[in-house]
Amino acid sequence: MHRFLLTFLLTATSAPAVTIVVDYSYDNGYFGFGTAARTAIESAAHTLSARLADGQLATLGTRTATGSATWTNSDGLGLTTIASLSASYTINNPSTGDFTRLAKETWIADEIRIYVGLRQFGSGSSIAKGRPADVAITTLGVGYVPSWNDAVNAAAGNATALFQRGDIRNSTINGSLTYSGPTGGFNATGPFSIGIGPTAGAVWFDGTVKWDTSRGLWGMGFDGVTAGDEYSLESVALRELIRAIGTDPASQVGIGQQAGLTEADIQALQNSGWITTQIPEPSVALLTLAGIPFALRRRR
Repeated sequence: MHRFLLTFLLTATSAPAVTIVVDYSYDNGYFGFGTAARTAIESAAHTLSARLADGQLATLGTRTATGSATWTNSDGLGLTTIASLSASYTINNPSTGDFTRLAKETWIADEIRIYVGLRQFGSGSSIAKGRPADVAITTLGVGYVPSWNDAVNAAAGNATALFQRGDIRNSTINGSLTYSGPTGGFNATGPFSIGIGPTAGAVWFDGTVKWDTSRGLWGMGFDGVTAGDEYSLESVALRELIRAIGTDPASQVGIGQQAGLTEADIQALQNSGWITTQIPEPSVALLTLAGIPFALRRRR
C-alpha cells in the first residue's frame, strides 16, 4: 500500500513529453571526451524533452503514397497512369561530415533521435553544430506522360496525410517533381505540401577543443585552455539540440555561462509550431514529497 502511494505521488509531479533519444550509432568510437561529457549532453536532451508536450509527433514509418490518373487516347481508350511518392531521411554524419541515409525505418510516436559524434572542425570558432535530418521525396511512375502531372498531384494529396507526423512548420516539404522519360522531360508541378514534422537530427562537437572533466567545461583555446575561453558543454549542447529539432535558439551561451532554456527559447519553439509545457517549480515538487510521510503515517 505504501509503495503504491509513493509511486502515484511521484508520477503526478512529472508531465508527459516528447522523448529526445541521444544516439551514438554513427560516432565510430570517437566519442572520446569522457562519461561526464556524455552525461552533460544527455542532461541537455532531458531538459529540452521536458518542455515539449507529448502527442505532437505521430508514428512514422517507411511509406509510399500512390495516385492515379486516366488519359483518353485518340481511340477513346482510357489509359491509367500510376505515380508513387516515398520519403527517405539523411543526416550529416556527426563523425565524418558525409550525408548518411538513416537505416531506421520506423519512428515511434513522440520520439526524435539525435545522432551525436565528434570530429575535427579545422578553422573557426564553433564548439558544436546541430542540424535536423534532411528529407528526400522519391517519385516513380508507370503509364503515360499526358496524365503524369495529375497522377503525381493525386499521390501528393495522399502523401500529405500519410506522411504527416507533426505541425512543426519548418519541416513542411513544398516543391515540384521532374520526370525524364523516353519521350523527353515533363514537369510534375504539384502543388503539394507534406508536413512531416521532425524525425531525427545530428549534433557534432569539435574534436580540437579541450574537455575539462572536473569542471564540466569545454575550452575554446587550441594552444591551451584559459578561464576566459571556457563554455558549459551542457549549455552548448542544449542550443545545438534545439537546432537539431528544427528551431533556431533565441539565446546564446556566454563564456563560462551555465544557461538552461530561456523564455525566448521557449517562444522560438512555439513560433516553429511546438507545443510546450510548464514543468513543476522545485518548491511544488518538494511540497509534494514532503507530504508523503504524512500520508503514510495517516495510513498506519
